[in-house]
Amino acid sequence: MILLFILFVLLLLYLFQKEGFTVTPVSYSTQTIESFTKHLKSKNINDSVIKSTISEYEAAGVPESSINTYISTDKWPYSKEFTTVYLKSNNKAKIEDLKVPEEISVNMLSKFYGNITLSSLRPLNLMCKTDASGNSIGEGIYTMKDGKPDEYVKGEDLLIKAPGFTFLKEECNPCDILNNNYDCPFSVPGSDKKPLLPIPMLSYVWNT
Repeated sequence: MILLFILFVLLLLYLFQKEGFTVTPVSYSTQTIESFTKHLKSKNINDSVIKSTISEYEAAGVPESSINTYISTDKWPYSKEFTTVYLKSNNKAKIEDLKVPEEISVNMLSKFYGNITLSSLRPLNLMCKTDASGNSIGEGIYTMKDGKPDEYVKGEDLLIKAPGFTFLKEECNPCDILNNNYDCPFSVPGSDKKPLLPIPMLSYVWNT
């Protein structure tokens, strides 16, 4: 469990941003930092991880009240709205499975479900251009040749090649979701090639 917690901290700490929400960095009081540090040390987490965790949580705008709740209960508080969306996104999920604050969880899960959503384009021979870490490094959607991105497609060409694909606002880069950028809401083709509305977590982030 301790190892999993450390991996969550090191790999999944990103800033949460979406239209209608602004990330405002915070600064914790000395007392909260000392108490949080003591609590994490009781879990055998080393000093360097604790220090980076506190810095990332402050940068992500995790409220000091959430930190204090975690210290006193050993559980992160999650809003009713987020809990509902999370459980709808995966009917086998339990809110207790999440080991990081809501602000971090939203971003982590959005990227995860974004990958799943974009994977529905692969049967249409379309894909995003990514680096070894899975981040988007291209202009948008590409045709696929021999399992690799080939030609960049946009506008009418994209809609022709992917019947049912729809931009929910103006045309943008759907692959940006792989870079934790949620400013490009879209829906993907369903099995009948008609638009399939985003899963609850993405709808929540996109405010659609």
